[in-house]
Amino acid sequence: MIGVVSRTNPGETVKGTDRIEQQIDMILLTPKGSVLGNPKKGIRDDLEDIPAGIVVTAIVEDLNKQLALYIPDVKVEKIRKTVESGRVIIDISWTYKNGTGGGELRREI
Repeated sequence: MIGVVSRTNPGETVKGTDRIEQQIDMILLTPKGSVLGNPKKGIRDDLEDIPAGIVVTAIVEDLNKQLALYIPDVKVEKIRKTVESGRVIIDISWTYKNGTGGGELRREI
């Protein structure tokens, strides 16, 4: 099973669903262009003063591309977006490409 270094507990390895959630969070929290040597990593943050529907669509498109690039063992089944009290919520459903399971993740963006 693949693991990555924990961002909250240095020296520990995160595996399984926790690894996927951590990697998705890292993508969501990284502004595009902020990673030296990899300026394409991350989500666009140049979407100020743009209608919410367009912003959400752009973020979801970016996220789909980023997940395909940086978490290749995972297939995104569905990304649902909703607006609740002025907050944008995304629900991500994913499975492992080898068919061994999957999960769901809800985040505010």
